[in-house]
Amino acid sequence: MKGPNPFAWNPENFTVFGRKSEIGLFVSFANATSNGQPGILIVTGETGSGKSVLLRNFKHETERLGLQSIYIKVEKGEKETDLINKAFYEMKHLEDVIEYIGNHNRETIIFIDGIDRLVGADQVTKRIVERIYNSWRRRVSVVLSSTRNLKVQSDGVRNINLKGFAEQDMTEMIDSMIGDSELKVGKEFLHSVLDDSCGNQKTVFMICWYIYEKIKDNEKMITKGHYLNYLPYIMEMFSIEWFGQMYHETPKAQREILAAIAKSRDGMKVSEIAKKLKKPLGPVSTLVNRLADDGQVTRIERGRYRIISMLYGKYVLQRQGRT
Repeated sequence: MKGPNPFAWNPENFTVFGRKSEIGLFVSFANATSNGQPGILIVTGETGSGKSVLLRNFKHETERLGLQSIYIKVEKGEKETDLINKAFYEMKHLEDVIEYIGNHNRETIIFIDGIDRLVGADQVTKRIVERIYNSWRRRVSVVLSSTRNLKVQSDGVRNINLKGFAEQDMTEMIDSMIGDSELKVGKEFLHSVLDDSCGNQKTVFMICWYIYEKIKDNEKMITKGHYLNYLPYIMEMFSIEWFGQMYHETPKAQREILAAIAKSRDGMKVSEIAKKLKKPLGPVSTLVNRLADDGQVTRIERGRYRIISMLYGKYVLQRQGRT
C-alpha cells in the first residue's frame, strides 16, 4: 500500500523550503524587536509563492525566541475594523493595537497576512509605518504580506520578495514529504513540473498531490510519463480548485492581456503586448499592472512580465478558445 498522501495540505503548516536567507533575515528582525528596535517587514510575491506558509514559519520563530505573536489573516474586501475585531474587540485603528501592546511592555510581532486584500490597504500601511517609527521605545514590530507592492516609502521598511522554486528547492520539499518511503521521483518529472509551474510553489505542491492520488499502490517511481498521462486530470482539478475562480474574477479586458502573455514562456514586454494586440501602450500598461497586483503575472525584469505558471497559461488559452 502506498499509504496516505504525503503532500496533504495542512493550513497550519509552517515548514518552508528554499527560504533559508529569508528566515535568517527574519530572525535578525525579531532579535532587533526584542532589543527595543521595532520595525516593519513586508513580504511580497505572486499568488502561490508561499507567503502565508512563510509568515506562519516566522510566527513559529517568534514564539521560539520568546516573543509574543499576533497573527491576522485578511479576507478579500475586509475593512480595518474587521481585522481589529479578530484581535481586539474594542479597538478602532491598527495603530491603537500597536499602542496597546506597546504600553503592556511585551515584545510582540504582529503578522498581517494578505494586507493588500484590505480596503484602503495603502493608507492603513502608511499609518502603521508612521506609528512604528514614532514609537521606538515600544517593542512592537509588524510583518505584512502582500501580492502587490504596497505604496509606502520609508527607509526603515525591510522587504522580502519571494522567488519561485529552483530544482534544489523542489527536491528538498519532495524528499522531506516522502521521508523514508520507498517512493522515488524521477529527474525528468522534476524538470517537467518546474518548467510548467515556473517554480510556483503552490502549483508544484498541488501537482505532486494529484499525481500521488492517481498512481497505483505498487508503483515506486513517479516519472515524467505519470505527469503527462495525468495532465488532463491535473488541469481539471486546477480548474475546480484554483484557476477557475481566479480567471472568473478577472475583467474581460485583462483576460485579453493575460492570454497574450500566456503564449510566451519567456514573458513579454508591455510594448510587445500593446503592439500584438494593436492597443495603446498606456492602457495596456495599466492592465498589466493590475494583473501583477492580482498575482496572475510576475515581473521578471523591468517592463517584462510572465504568467505565474504555464499551466495557468494553458488554462487561460483554453478559456479564450485558443490552442
